[in-house]
Amino acid sequence: MILYYIKILGIIIVTVCCVIATYTDVKRQVIPNKLTFSTLFLGILLVSFYYYLINNFNIFYYISIVIVFIFAYALWKMGVWAGGDVKLFTAISSLLIPEFLDVLPNYMFFGMSLPLNVLNINIPTFLLIFNSVLSIMPIVLLIILSIIIKEKHYLIKELFDSLNFKEVFLSLNSLMIGYVIISSINVYSPIKIVILIIVSLLISQIIKYDILLLIISLAIFIQQLLDANIFLYLEELLIISLIVSIINIYKKGIVKEALTKNIDVNNLEEGMILSYPLCYRNNRYFFDKRGIFKNIKDKLNNSDTEEEICGIEAKGIDKKDIDLIKQIHYIKVVPIKRGLSFAPFILCGLVITFSIGNTVELIRILLELI
Repeated sequence: MILYYIKILGIIIVTVCCVIATYTDVKRQVIPNKLTFSTLFLGILLVSFYYYLINNFNIFYYISIVIVFIFAYALWKMGVWAGGDVKLFTAISSLLIPEFLDVLPNYMFFGMSLPLNVLNINIPTFLLIFNSVLSIMPIVLLIILSIIIKEKHYLIKELFDSLNFKEVFLSLNSLMIGYVIISSINVYSPIKIVILIIVSLLISQIIKYDILLLIISLAIFIQQLLDANIFLYLEELLIISLIVSIINIYKKGIVKEALTKNIDVNNLEEGMILSYPLCYRNNRYFFDKRGIFKNIKDKLNNSDTEEEICGIEAKGIDKKDIDLIKQIHYIKVVPIKRGLSFAPFILCGLVITFSIGNTVELIRILLELI
């Protein structure tokens, strides 16, 4: 019975920690070190005591905390989130272990037992990170739409252009034809999905021509209509349209541009985070908006000789960076990333993890249904 109460206590502590972190992050844009360090200490102490009681020294548990820290720290260096979020994820990882998650109540939803396969994940904190990112997407989209409508009307056209119907039908047709081709292959589901994606990409290169794409699209539509699968086809069309739009919105840099505000160079403050890195090339300073993948491609092709002066690290710019930017006489405004507290989404991710479970597995199941 004491083991059960230890598990319950662990779940309560990690939940309370996320609630407090959410409150402080929203109110003061900070996650207190006292909160994260005390949670980390209590977590290691409680879990170690649990392993002592069951006479099982689990070295992987301690290694997993280090792995989570390294992963979260790497994303912090890339500017994904702030340092407080790194410490919060590390603290959570000390309590979010598979052995404690078996006390979560199970329930049935549309014939599916939830939370789904949460006990089979070696490091549940990675699932929490995924679920946190999943929870942030609809909120961020609403924020972006609000900013575009109020402040950045020039992005409205790009937003509409992100829904490319040729790409939608090309992707849908390729997936449907690819599924028919590989349906007889009997392999592990994740491998089958990878094969489906590869085959679909190859097919898309064959049917990408307008006339051929139109003929195939009409043929598939008629076939679905005759087979009385038209409603399922329309659902698939809607899902693919959404996916294509999201991908294009990201590729066009609409998200980053919408979440960027231009600050007068004289109003810069320490800790502000650049939306784009300040670079130097051909005797000129500029803010590089090309994106990380384009930069990597250019460097691999040896076509890029630029030097990065100020990066987009989550720690923000310091006094030295500000002084340097002010010395560049032709830079009048600086693109700064809008602040967005991430702790509330970590709390949402925790709720999703506790209630739904393995969302990665759930998405895989839904894809197979499609």
